[in-house]
Amino acid sequence: GVKRQNDFPCLYADTIDNYNYYSSTTNPLMDWYDIDDPTQEDFGMIPLEVMAYGLPVIALGKGGALETVIENKIKRHKSSGVFFHKKSIKSLVSAINEFEDVIDKFDSRWIINHARKFGEDIFMDKFSKEVERIMKLGKI
Repeated sequence: GVKRQNDFPCLYADTIDNYNYYSSTTNPLMDWYDIDDPTQEDFGMIPLEVMAYGLPVIALGKGGALETVIENKIKRHKSSGVFFHKKSIKSLVSAINEFEDVIDKFDSRWIINHARKFGEDIFMDKFSKEVERIMKLGKI
């Protein structure tokens, strides 16, 4: 499962080789997601990179994060993070508090499987099938 280290909103999983990379900063939220303007990232790659290790994220509920992060308040075990909805300290602190309250409910395996849906091989397979479908329709 997901564990907390030193009562700080920095997460780790025992088996993650790259834990040191993600925890090497004094403020991992700043590294994991650009709080200054995450809306510039139109896909949500940064949260995906973190979720690929089974770690839930805290993300601004705008831009690319809406494509890749799932916040399921009813079934947290089928959730990959928590959103904050305003670019303000109050909103972020509220999200961090919520995150800490539910941290034990996240399922690392589910988060990894969710992130896997965005893998390059899966994208290429879907893309190829769509091209084949369009070609059959005679639109190419």
